[in-house]
Amino acid sequence: MGLDRLWSAARVGTAGLVLLVLTACTAIYRNHGYVPSDKDLSRVVVGESTQEDVAFEVGRPSSIGVLTGSGWYYVGSRFKQQGPRAPVEIDRQVVAITFDDSGV
Repeated sequence: MGLDRLWSAARVGTAGLVLLVLTACTAIYRNHGYVPSDKDLSRVVVGESTQEDVAFEVGRPSSIGVLTGSGWYYVGSRFKQQGPRAPVEIDRQVVAITFDDSGV
């Protein structure tokens, strides 16, 4: 009876270890930031849309240029992490919108 229990425990332990190893190798993807869709960007008209129009149509940017009025920047990144390794950026998209002195 004791030997059967030991073998059962060994099988359960082995199955658990195999499951742990398999899940540790599974890639985990994370998205950071925001980039407006092509559909949203199509509503922005070059030479006509104001900063308020852009904010309404695509939202406020995640970054604004250091200089006043130098531009709005929408940045989105996708990261992949596999096992104990550090995450790696696998994709980055940047949309830059600039305005003239009158905010158009």
